[in-house]
Amino acid sequence: MTDTTPEPDNGQDLTSYVEELRRTARPGGDPRQLLGPLHERISAMTRQLAELQTQAFEGRVDDDDRVVAVVDGRGTLLRMRVSPFAMRDLDAAELSRACTEALAAARINAAESMGEALKRLTGFDLVNAPPLPDPGQIWQARKASGWNP
Repeated sequence: MTDTTPEPDNGQDLTSYVEELRRTARPGGDPRQLLGPLHERISAMTRQLAELQTQAFEGRVDDDDRVVAVVDGRGTLLRMRVSPFAMRDLDAAELSRACTEALAAARINAAESMGEALKRLTGFDLVNAPPLPDPGQIWQARKASGWNP
């Protein structure tokens, strides 16, 4: 008997891969044939996202690189470069604002990269995702329908 479990395709999003697994499953078949490849796929995705978290992302306020912040994929500040020109040309408030803006820009770059990776790996688009329902409204609707936990 041949194994019809599809091989993970790194270009395929997780949802379509799971659907393909369901389509090719044999009734009464061994669930490990489905779960093994799925586990491998999720492990590979986790490794790729972990690698992304260790990458460095830069943010700057303007094109002259007077203030540059560098963060990792988690948004943790790794270093802040402040040029002598920035220290000479900016007063304390302006320099503080430039550092804050550079850090924010670096964190936005990291978040955008993580969002793009999630979309590529899972097919889920964080930017265009529908808003989550309000848990309070869900609870009230269930209560009104007579549901009693």
